Amino acid sequence: MGNDYQMLCADLDETLLVDFHIPAANRAAIKKMVEKGYLFTIASGRPIFLIEDLLKEIDLDQRVDQYTIALNGATIFRNDGQLLYEHPMSFKQVQFIYELSLKYQTGFSFFSKDQLYLINPIASELERRQNQKAVYQIVDTLKGFEDVTIYKCLMVLDDCERLRMIAKEQEEALLDLSLEISFSSNRYLECNDRGVNKGQALCYLADYLQIDRKKVASIGDNSNDITMLQKAGLGVAVGNATDDAKKYADLCLKERFDEMAVARFIEDYFLK
Repeated sequence: MGNDYQMLCADLDETLLVDFHIPAANRAAIKKMVEKGYLFTIASGRPIFLIEDLLKEIDLDQRVDQYTIALNGATIFRNDGQLLYEHPMSFKQVQFIYELSLKYQTGFSFFSKDQLYLINPIASELERRQNQKAVYQIVDTLKGFEDVTIYKCLMVLDDCERLRMIAKEQEEALLDLSLEISFSSNRYLECNDRGVNKGQALCYLADYLQIDRKKVASIGDNSNDITMLQKAGLGVAVGNATDDAKKYADLCLKERFDEMAVARFIEDYFLK
């Protein structure tokens, strides 16, 4: 099987990470596959500045031959920090989602190139960001951000079913504003500009590296992973994946993220 694929794109939260770090079994498997010449690409909704420490955990930081997809594909970096691709949102789109957060009384977060901003953060989100060791700034309003480049924004709530209901209620308006909507971590309604998603980023990176998409595998757990499960030659859902993600996967693993699903997949498909 090892000769079938050249690159693995892996989601972070609830896929690769356990307690906000890459566990030893996953680190060892990644190290072995990279030593054999394969590409290991993190594909996350996180910004690059919340991924850099994780790249250090697997010794892939500063590598000019390895890559990272961040913010659901709004940015793609070479691991030495070179930006290969970016696709921000319009301020009108960000403003609309912010106004929805006020209407439905959810938390609101948005990402610039090098900063995470929170407005009306819920308590569990502050705890989560602190556990991630994330540097963030709490602000009161979007006033003053009109000319700031913003790549992604979030509505944040502990009740993901309510977030899905909000998205359904606002479906027409979201379409009119050309917004790409997905869900993650059972707490985020994620918003990018239309066409920005992990699948599109996977395709861009594969083309950039001149790799046939059939030679790319992807692994994830949630709705923001669906497009990369669809676009990869082999799309893999971990055992804890949502039903909608599993529906689009070519392979559904029994192992959950905390049962080293990524290590098991790498061992079976890249190291044998």
